[in-house]
Amino acid sequence: MLSDKNDGPDGDGTIDFVTGPTNGTKSGGWSIDTLAGLTKVVITLKAGNGFGAFLLDLTTPDPLSGTWASTKGLSHASIYYNGTPTIVPLPAGALLLITGLAGLGLAARRRSKRQPV
Repeated sequence: MLSDKNDGPDGDGTIDFVTGPTNGTKSGGWSIDTLAGLTKVVITLKAGNGFGAFLLDLTTPDPLSGTWASTKGLSHASIYYNGTPTIVPLPAGALLLITGLAGLGLAARRRSKRQPV
């Protein structure tokens, strides 16, 4: 799931950049605020037509910060994590549609039983 992006309000904000990579630069550092109890956190960097994704090593003394370098200017950086899927409830409109279709089906069935064959 997308948590944060250095150039926009995208993501759910579970993990945020404290110091995000600066777009247009060819090297720098980054830091995030927390791991939020997650074990699979990925920092992605997009520069030119290149792309890198880095799974954070949680066994290091400071997995909340790092440095990067590229031969091209940075386009954007993002934080992704492997989270628990959210169950999306059936909208009330869909429930009304299903109920209406069932009602039409019952009405058609009653009509066909009343008419002599």
